[in-house]
Amino acid sequence: MSAAEDRQQEIQPNEIDERLAVVEEMLADKKVKLPDDVFKRAEAGLKNINEKLEKKLPIYESDFDFIEELKDTIKIAQQYNEAMDSLKEYGLYNSEDANSKDKKPPTDEYVMQIIGSKLTKEQKEAINKMQKPVLQIVPNRTCEEYVSALNKNKPMVNEEGGAYVSDWTKGAFGRANTRDNAKNGRITGWKVVITEGADAPAILSGDDTGKTLEERFKWFKDNFESKSISGIDIKSYMLLQMAALAKTPPRPIDDYQGSDKTLTMLNNEEIFENTVSGVYWRDYRRQVRLFEGRAGDQDVRARFRLSVVVDVP
Repeated sequence: MSAAEDRQQEIQPNEIDERLAVVEEMLADKKVKLPDDVFKRAEAGLKNINEKLEKKLPIYESDFDFIEELKDTIKIAQQYNEAMDSLKEYGLYNSEDANSKDKKPPTDEYVMQIIGSKLTKEQKEAINKMQKPVLQIVPNRTCEEYVSALNKNKPMVNEEGGAYVSDWTKGAFGRANTRDNAKNGRITGWKVVITEGADAPAILSGDDTGKTLEERFKWFKDNFESKSISGIDIKSYMLLQMAALAKTPPRPIDDYQGSDKTLTMLNNEEIFENTVSGVYWRDYRRQVRLFEGRAGDQDVRARFRLSVVVDVP
């Protein structure tokens, strides 16, 4: 059966009642503020169905087309709330004690608008390819502040002093802070990010793990940069790992020596002195490890994490 034929399938009365109950529950959720246009389309859809029921006319799948938009919008709103709650929990942003000079975060309505109508076809395709797309609201703070926030969350038994940051990576922090105009104790901007949040990201189609890391970085840049699709940077990765460690029980991503056998290449950070940035979870030390690798080396466990990044003006 084609998609067009499927949309013209008649829905049975008992299923109609179930679907209407779900819609009414979604619209009644006070925790989610729907954009006016989405709310109006949902109301119009409900009105159309109720009018057809009164006239004893058949209800088709196409009459419930508005539900998918409603579900997607509510999911975005829920992820927005979770992202902002996480920032508060980790001390990266709290509206109640924010510095008056801090740039204010994007609203949930703004984020919904970006995702609903501002992303390109290529960006949407990249998101659809992700195993587990995760919405992040990323404040522009220093990399050191992100590591400090990560170190405040130590749920693992026998976890050591905190994340391991190599000397080379400390230099990468400085370069990233300069690039982003990040200031200690201040929020100078925000990004809306949708990134790959899978525990162990799969190898991207076309990525050849038999090539050097530098060759793979170039392959990624050639295939994605022109489409406004990027890899992941230090801050987005720290947010992913914080969320992973906050689970019950904690489930760190990129368990390099465990079941995942992966590490993430931070290819939004530039190759510097023939060296690349990487990160993974080192289980026997209960520790996130931020390290470097030689650009000319190969590593079959190294993975990219697709990201769609939108700077908030």
